[in-house]
Amino acid sequence: MTSALSYPAATPPTPPAIPHLEAGLAYLARLPLANPIEARNALSLLLDSLRLHPLPPVDYLLLLEQTRLVCSYVQEETARTFTERAVPLGDRENAAFVRVVEDWRRLAGAYAHCAQLVPREEPFPPEQLALILQRCLHCIAHALYDHYRARREAGAGLWLDLHGYYASAEEWGVANLPVEDPLNPGSGSTQAAATYVEALLLDLATPYALDLKALRFVRRLASRWAPLVQLLPVDAATPPRFAVNLLDDAGLHPVAATNQADLRRLETGSLTAQLQHTQAQLAHREHPAQLGLGEDMAADRCAHLVGQLSRPWSLTAAPRRYRRWAGSGTARVCSGVEAIYHFLHGRPFAQPTTIYSRESFERLYVFRHQVDPATDLEIVHAHQTQAVETWQVINQSATGFRLGRSRAGLRLTHNQLVAVIPPDGSQCLLGRATWLMEDREGGVVLGIAILPGLPLAAAVRPDLAGGKDEAYHPAFLLPGMPTVGQEASLVIPRGWYVNGRQLEVVSDGHRRVRLTRRLEQGVDFERVSFVPAG
Repeated sequence: MTSALSYPAATPPTPPAIPHLEAGLAYLARLPLANPIEARNALSLLLDSLRLHPLPPVDYLLLLEQTRLVCSYVQEETARTFTERAVPLGDRENAAFVRVVEDWRRLAGAYAHCAQLVPREEPFPPEQLALILQRCLHCIAHALYDHYRARREAGAGLWLDLHGYYASAEEWGVANLPVEDPLNPGSGSTQAAATYVEALLLDLATPYALDLKALRFVRRLASRWAPLVQLLPVDAATPPRFAVNLLDDAGLHPVAATNQADLRRLETGSLTAQLQHTQAQLAHREHPAQLGLGEDMAADRCAHLVGQLSRPWSLTAAPRRYRRWAGSGTARVCSGVEAIYHFLHGRPFAQPTTIYSRESFERLYVFRHQVDPATDLEIVHAHQTQAVETWQVINQSATGFRLGRSRAGLRLTHNQLVAVIPPDGSQCLLGRATWLMEDREGGVVLGIAILPGLPLAAAVRPDLAGGKDEAYHPAFLLPGMPTVGQEASLVIPRGWYVNGRQLEVVSDGHRRVRLTRRLEQGVDFERVSFVPAG
């Protein structure tokens, strides 16, 4: 076997003795699944015991099959600690992430170890070899998936492990043999090649630009449709635009001059036809569940995601609406709605109100000779800070920026509202974090999609009947841009949008507006269109 079959070092304390299969099954039955940390430690000790004192190969494989089912549950419970978290991860979140990835690699190594123990004179039948290699590929593919949902760059050597296991499956002629897999979210039957293709497709889907719900959906589609893709050798006479290099620590990428024997191309004709057929069905209002796409995604978002996948999964280069060019210099970035308000407005958010608290009244009385009584009193929130960072511009276009930061700093969340001042320092712009990844050195890469219009700081509150007043909240007014077909819009707190709802808006004056449409939504904001309230 290749170097991908190397086994990680054992972890203390001393592993328990597992003299036979029954003892191993009893050990699994006693695991404290209600406590994922203890269960994880016990599973690690079990795998270390099998490495040091392996069972006969057949029993070893049977015990690993049961261990994988338990391990998958424990891994998923542990992963809750680091999924949908701000980047960079905190210490506790990072520790859980590192443990999960280590355990997937340890389990893959245990399956590989089992195969290495088989005597040459009594080899495993092809079906069992196919199962072992598929399980190895599944473990490494899941480790890659955990990197995506933690928004971390793939760890060093993970892609090489994945390529190595697939190369072994090819070498032994078992890559396309059917394998039963109870953890397969599709039919329950798969192949080593399909598991490998699933990992390649997920990487092609720009996973760092997807929220967790979309990432799960895309992974489900990749698993369901991976059997439609063929892995073929590369013909030197007609090289493809994209291929996998089995000796590169990376996924599919543009073909470069290298040894053709190490390259594999993806034949995606059947997958492309399936994508087009699914798009047509969704356009005819067929329900996603009836198409096998799951029940957790709205039909319009299903159609949008399937449309997004059509170009990368058919290996067609997506043309850009706006040209992107290499950037230089630095940009200033601010996150957090109140901090952005301060950043944009030059002072902290204040309640525009003429209703005085006792403290405000006393302050007004003491300094009454210095105050214009016709001016609304502003009640300023205490302890507000303006968090602003400097980022390096990697590239940019008319609608966004790709920025990089090589040091620790503000923690950011995918789809979060941000403010950015470009290198020329001309205007403060609003945007949302559409691409987010922490690299291996601890730096962060951030993609920002700019919201249309030059923002104005505003304050908003519901316009309630009966004269009841509520507190104002910070918001932003984006004037219309008729030249590019953009209507005026408001950026308001998430969850505020209801069609027809009326708001009071204070910006360059007081106005009452009626909300008409939600244009986009992030984790901490909604951008909505409006008309004057009648």
